[in-house]
Amino acid sequence: MVRLFFILFAILSYGIPSLGLGQTFTYDSSNSGCDGQWSTGACWDVENVNSCSSPNSAPPPTNAVGCEVNIFINGDITYSGNLEFGGTFGTLNIGNGAQFDLTGDVIISSDKKMDFQLTGESKFNVDGELVISLGSSSDSTMLYIDGDGSSYMFVNSIDLRGRAILEVGDGGALVSSGPTAYNGNSSKINVYGFFRTNMIDIQGGNKHQLNSYGNAEIIVEEDIVLGGTSGITFNGDSEVYVGGDIDNNNGAEIIASDNAKVYYCGEIKKPPKAFEYDNGDFEYGCRILPVDWGGVNLEFDKESYFVLVSWTTLKEWDNGRFVVERSSGGVDKFKEIGEVISIGWSDSAIDYQFEDHSFSQGGERYYYRIKQIGLNGDYSYSQTVSVIMPEIISSQRNWSVFPNPAKGKTIEVKLLNNSAYKGEEISVRVFNAVQTSQTLNLKVLEGLNPSVGELVRQFSRGFVIIEIRWGNQIEFIKLIN
Repeated sequence: MVRLFFILFAILSYGIPSLGLGQTFTYDSSNSGCDGQWSTGACWDVENVNSCSSPNSAPPPTNAVGCEVNIFINGDITYSGNLEFGGTFGTLNIGNGAQFDLTGDVIISSDKKMDFQLTGESKFNVDGELVISLGSSSDSTMLYIDGDGSSYMFVNSIDLRGRAILEVGDGGALVSSGPTAYNGNSSKINVYGFFRTNMIDIQGGNKHQLNSYGNAEIIVEEDIVLGGTSGITFNGDSEVYVGGDIDNNNGAEIIASDNAKVYYCGEIKKPPKAFEYDNGDFEYGCRILPVDWGGVNLEFDKESYFVLVSWTTLKEWDNGRFVVERSSGGVDKFKEIGEVISIGWSDSAIDYQFEDHSFSQGGERYYYRIKQIGLNGDYSYSQTVSVIMPEIISSQRNWSVFPNPAKGKTIEVKLLNNSAYKGEEISVRVFNAVQTSQTLNLKVLEGLNPSVGELVRQFSRGFVIIEIRWGNQIEFIKLIN
């Protein structure tokens, strides 16, 4: 109800423009002459919905005069320098997995009300600062960020000037790698979705606010420093994680109401000023981790003879990649066997998987774990799970490989049991504990030689396994290379 009231109030009071008015600029990277740069006019399709008397030409202005401007970005694009949004600009829409890279600052002009919509796993990367300019005594400057819950806006820092409002909708996500600073008077951040920042620094002035509603999630990696008569109210079922202190030495009040939970790693400087209403709760305890693990599972594929390693993350923040590690015979000899790039930031469950085809022998227990590595280089481990690999059948009933040991000589494969082969297509590959060759598909028996020898020569000295498949049969042959 609170959010609905705010949206209605914003529409009535701030006049957020509708998409059907003015000019529409659509970025199309497939246009002839488009080089992926904002400044290249050929990249833009322009539609004058209302036949403006003074239409703007491409590239689209973000501080327009005259016709209202609405922008749609559906492909990767780069803008060099600072970008100010104001004038008659209406909405910025980024979707379809697009990545918008901006090398400077994003500035919201004084008294303007801007709307950013990010959908379809898109990203808006701002190398500089997000600045919401000083509003006038009769009005405020506002930025509204929303989407479908799959996309993010990344900035280097946030600067709220006086009478500035930043709202993150329940489908929006805003991440600042640096601090969020309030300057002047009567500035506020309202969070319904996901908001993460390095720290929050509220100094000087009065009537500053940080509010959460619904299922909002706020992560502050270091301290929240409250100055003046600022106030914080966490509502609904929101969760807040503070990696350092909540410094309210100047007497600012902090309220956890409804079912809101506030976890903090440091201390609340003035505990009497922290109020709990209904089921709201302040809990001491560090909860800021790059990954919330959902579990690791192993599944052995008998037909293809590999282990499928799968894992789930419930939430991710600043995550970089995963390294799959395996140990045989115990848990003290883990080695890296593969790598999987992570999604990075997510407020919902994400599934990953990795296929391990590299085994030197069966009949042994193998242990697996996942090493998570954050963007800052820090890492953590998942639980360790294990599986016993079935013994590799290496009786050479149907095929033989010679010489074995190879001793640097040419490798040949011979069919021993003519009745076992009916002219089917043959697939062959070679692997050991750390390496797997490509799979060769051969339509005639004669193709096995010299193909197998070429595959074996890709491996250094030691044991290798030659896998031969035909029809519904498979055979593994050990070779000392």
